[in-house]
Amino acid sequence: MVCILLTSCSNPVTSEESKEPPRDVTASWDGGSNVRLAWEASEWGGETGYEVWRSARNRSDYVKLATLAKGERFYTDGGVEPARDYYYKVATIYSDEAGKFGHEIFIFTGLWHSDRSLGKILKLDMRDGRVVGSFPVPAVEVTDLAWDGAYLWYADGGNKRVCQFDPITRVVTKVFDAPGYDPHGVARAGAYLWLSSYWEGKIYKVDLRTGSVVNSYGAPGPQPHGMAYDGTYLWVSEWMNWSIYKIDPTNGTVKRQIIVGGAPEGLAWDGTYLWNACSSYNKIFKRDSNGSTISSFPAPGPEADGLEVQR
Repeated sequence: MVCILLTSCSNPVTSEESKEPPRDVTASWDGGSNVRLAWEASEWGGETGYEVWRSARNRSDYVKLATLAKGERFYTDGGVEPARDYYYKVATIYSDEAGKFGHEIFIFTGLWHSDRSLGKILKLDMRDGRVVGSFPVPAVEVTDLAWDGAYLWYADGGNKRVCQFDPITRVVTKVFDAPGYDPHGVARAGAYLWLSSYWEGKIYKVDLRTGSVVNSYGAPGPQPHGMAYDGTYLWVSEWMNWSIYKIDPTNGTVKRQIIVGGAPEGLAWDGTYLWNACSSYNKIFKRDSNGSTISSFPAPGPEADGLEVQR
């Protein structure tokens, strides 16, 4: 009897209350054919593995891509195509039965764009600028966009606030007042957002969780607009100087100034190239890191502004 009790205790049945989803599921696109997913173990930690699922049909017809061991925390989907919508879910697995799915993630393999006059966020094919989708957002003026791995963020200059936005449910999930008078550019770097204040000529580093300012300094020019982060440096477009600046994010030291002509606004970094919207020409430009134009296409609206790639 004692042996039987010991044996049954060595393989306990997992209670439903103990089955938890993976935490902090994020996804990023490399600008090519790969989407990388990452997650943390569930809060309880009793799972025996994970499943990765994907849908390319508007959240229906999910297909399992992989079953992974307990210690795995990353998965790369190497089969994505340009200008397509992809939905991802990661589930825990338990020894007795399936666990639970974590936060569902949406990836668009193209360029996100905002135009102040349209009141929408648009999805653009990076090859030719074709609009492949759009949706309205609750904002007076969406001036720039950023991706944090799970949600979009946008700067609402008209309401002087910064909003976290779920592109699946299309619901604002977090709001905080932006520092400075006129938030314009926004970029994400790790657990922080970088915001540019157009009228103040300043750049702020803000905690993603609380909205608290942890650092600030003067922008490289008097009227900073769009921002992008390449993994090491911040890029800032300067409306007055018709320039794009590459700066040290810790103190704002200028590493490079690129005079582009016209008034550059939104910026995005796709892992290889820099994209910028220009209101003077009403075009969106693809540039190399030296500022040379690789290609361009007309912007879909009259006031081209924010840009983002889900990196």
